[in-house]
This record gives sequence, C-alpha cells and structure tokens, in this order.
Amino acid sequence: MILNNREIAILFWLAIVLLYAFRKGINKDIAKSFTALIKSFFHIKIQTIIWGGIAWASLCVVLLEEAGIWTLSNLKTTLVWGCTFAFISTMNAHKIAETKGYFREELRGLINATAIITFITEAYSFSILAEIIITPILTLLVIIQVLSEREPRYATLQKISTFMLAFAGLAYIANALYMLANNFSDFASLDNLREFLTPSLLTCFYLLYIYVISIYMTYENLSVGLTYAITEPGLRRFAVFKAAWAFKTNHKALNRWRTNAGIFRPQCKNEVIASIKEVTYQIYREKNPIPITPEQGWQPTKAASFLTEKNLTVEDYHRTHGDEWWGDAHILKIESDRFNLDSITYVMRGTDIAVKRLKLEVTVNNKDLHALPESLFIEIGTELILHSIGHCEIDLQQAIDTDSHVDIITGLRRVRLSRENYTYTKTGGYLRTLIIDYQPNYIGPEDEG
Repeated sequence: MILNNREIAILFWLAIVLLYAFRKGINKDIAKSFTALIKSFFHIKIQTIIWGGIAWASLCVVLLEEAGIWTLSNLKTTLVWGCTFAFISTMNAHKIAETKGYFREELRGLINATAIITFITEAYSFSILAEIIITPILTLLVIIQVLSEREPRYATLQKISTFMLAFAGLAYIANALYMLANNFSDFASLDNLREFLTPSLLTCFYLLYIYVISIYMTYENLSVGLTYAITEPGLRRFAVFKAAWAFKTNHKALNRWRTNAGIFRPQCKNEVIASIKEVTYQIYREKNPIPITPEQGWQPTKAASFLTEKNLTVEDYHRTHGDEWWGDAHILKIESDRFNLDSITYVMRGTDIAVKRLKLEVTVNNKDLHALPESLFIEIGTELILHSIGHCEIDLQQAIDTDSHVDIITGLRRVRLSRENYTYTKTGGYLRTLIIDYQPNYIGPEDEG
C-alpha cells in the first residue's frame, strides 16, 4: 500500500487547500449548505444503501482473496476504487433507469486500450518535486477549460488549455512507455496483473448491486408517485404488486405505467388491471407497429426517432384525456452563457394509430444571445422537415433572419413557423415554434377554443 509520487503530490495540495480554507474561515452560507448536505447524507435510506454497498464490496473482496486474485497489497487500489467508482455510482443509481445502455457502456470500458494506457501511465510518475509543481498547473488548466467551454468569447482560451492538457497527457504517456521499455520485466509481474484486474472485477461484481439498487429506487419512486394518483393505501399496494408482476425490472414500462396511472387515476382493482394491460399493449404495438399510409400521418415509433441524432427522442407516446395521444422528448438545454439557459423541445400529437402533428420549439431568454439556440433550432428544424416530408422547401435561416411568419402547404403537409415575444421579460425573450401537420385542415386540441 505504497503511495506513488503523484498521489503524494495530490494529498499534499489537498491538505494545503483544506488548511487554508479552515484558517480563513468558511462563508456562513456555504457552511449552512455543507451542514445540510451532511445531514441529508445521514438519512436512514441513504445510509442503508451505502452500508449495503460496503458490505457487498467487502464480500466481493473476500471472494477475490479466496480465488487468489486479491491480496493486502491491493488495499490502496481497492480503497481508491471504493471512494471513486463505487461511491459515485451508488449516489447516481437513481439515474440509471434514464441512462440507456448504462451497464453495457460500463462493462465495455473496463478492459480496452484506454484502460490499459491509463493503468501504465499511473504506474509511473515523475519525481516528487515535479509532481508537486505539475499538479496545481494541470488542475488550473482543467478549471480554465471547463469554464471557457461555457463562454463562446473564450474559445481561444479553451483551445489553448485543451492543447496544453493534451501535451501534458502525451508527456505522461511518453514517460510511462519509456519506463516500461527499460523495466518491462519488473512491470510484467503477478502483482501488477492483480492491480489491473482488481478494480475491473470489483466493478463487474458491484454493477450487480447497483442494478438491484436501481430497481429498488424505481419501485420506491413508483410508490411515491402513486400517492396522489391512488389515494387509498390498499389499492396502491395492489397496484404496485400488479405492476411488479407485469413489468418486473423493466424501468421504462414501469415509468410509463406510472404516467398512465397519474393521468387516469384508477379507483378500483379492475381499473388498475386495465391500465396495466393498456401500457402492455402500447409496448407490444411499438415492437409490432401497424403500417400506415402518408394520408393517415406518421407512424408513431418512426416519428419518435426523427430527431434521435439530435438527442430529442420521444420515449413515451401515450394516451391522454379523450382520444388524444401525446409524447415529448427530454428537453434539450442550451447554455448561451452562464446566466441564460435556453431550450429546445420536440412534441408529437395524434391518435394511437398515427401522429398528426409534430412541433419543435426553441425558448430564447435573451434576444442578444440568440445565435446559438437559433442556429441549433434551424439545424434540428431542417432535419425534422426532411424526415417528416422528404424534402425542405423552406429556408428556415432566411425566414428567421427576416423574422417572417411562414404558413405553407407542401404536398399533404402544412408547415408553420411563428414567433411569440415574452412581454414579462426585460431581456426580450421569445418562443419560436415550428409546426408540421399531416394535413392542411388538421385542428388539434391545442387549437380549439
């Protein structure tokens, strides 16, 4: 459990920063926030999950030790792994249900060229003096790069910091390869093989625990989410049981059923069963879509993926009140600067058979910082038109530059582009909307009244 020069340098500077912070005193607001964070950390549910993770990781270590893979010399690596990957993944377990292919990506990243190069680089460090000098410089460069990415006016600074970080990375790799070439016999040892395999194997085992926790959190959120939809406790327990029996560990299906229950609020067991059957049928229909003609509109599964490459995929196209069906993609957030967060949304409306309306909207909070959100809106809007119509007769760039309203019929479809200024903001914010209807005379529920 010997620390290398790089780890000593990191601990050295961390101690200096903490010592300086305590000597200078901590801002009262920061102290209050930090205290609140610590208190929330000791919540019984969080502590249960953390100690469960520690117990599971300890069991995995014992099994690896019995198999002759783990020894006491791997304790440092194990502790670092526990404080980084294990702790962070446990705290973010609630996000796993929303992250597509999370486990596949984690397993894919365990043993690859990057992992091997990183391991070799970390095995060799510079002298202690060099590491003490390099550590704060690299930390400063990383901070500059992160901050400059948010400010278009600092693009040059961002490029310089990126270049310097890349150069430093190459220097670390070159040093490691040089040391490896001169000391390969020492490097190619059973101890180093254990050091390389230990975090990878622990990650594989720990992902099982994270999977279980993510399922538990899904059902916990499901139960809490049904509090207002199904007020009677007995019926709510019945609903959770039937949903678990029907959807088991399918996060997406469980969340879709929760949405359905939240909209229609089943009041008896028969209505609960009917809502579960409806969602089950929706999922079946998505896997086995019914062919439709262009005159009917767009096939829902296909329309939901029109903007997948732009990170605007509709995951849940579902029935709302009446016969209307509706679905929207996760909001695409655009940070124009550190104080303005604009966004783009994609919405589909129609029936269970076909989508009748596609709507793309961009929210701009400051008219003086419109360039980035508008350019993305034009790019995404053009792609939506191409996917939904097959050709684009509208020059969105020209229409937006001239602030023109567009209302044209192209083939079977009707395309409209409009802008609505916000009257309650001093920064000239506005909402720009692109609507594509499957037929020129289509009137949706939002047009009525």
